[in-house]
Amino acid sequence: MEPYALTEALEAVKTSSAELCAVAAIGRLPLAAPAFGDAEGTVHWYGSGRVVSGKLHQGPVTALSGTALGGHGLYDPEIPLLVSGGLDGAVRIWGPYSDPMAEPTDRRACPVTAVAVSTTAAGPLVAAAWSDGLVRLRSLSRSGEVHDLRLGSEIWSMGLTGTLVMLGMPDGVAVIDIQTRATVPRPGRP
Repeated sequence: MEPYALTEALEAVKTSSAELCAVAAIGRLPLAAPAFGDAEGTVHWYGSGRVVSGKLHQGPVTALSGTALGGHGLYDPEIPLLVSGGLDGAVRIWGPYSDPMAEPTDRRACPVTAVAVSTTAAGPLVAAAWSDGLVRLRSLSRSGEVHDLRLGSEIWSMGLTGTLVMLGMPDGVAVIDIQTRATVPRPGRP
């Protein structure tokens, strides 16, 4: 996106929303502005000269991520997919060109601190972290496939690329390859 178009997008979003508190840029969508989340729980997407908004949370949006789906040629454009987390403990998935889903993908009794979404060879993958340190990975194409991780620390930021989950924590950074299954040798056994 050209700088003047980004300024136009920011101005359009700022006039139609509360204080902005989360932002997500989406690769492979060069003409799209970043998505924004605000303090009233609304996520905003700017495209084709207008702002599309969806009220996704009760309270502030605390985390936001996006990816591009589709796009198998010049006549099959990429489609944005946004994932947001909120102070309300909900993780929501939204395609800005459709209505928000009626129910959250996940909901827990503590705030969401980070989210990430990526398109993998197996389909879209969503990761979410809550303030109690739980990280949940959910495959959107494999119904019911969920993996929970507890690393003993709150997650402040998160990213996904391929099968790698990158986690920013107060005491450092961790990278986990979710494709690799590590084996732990037992004492007395080779």
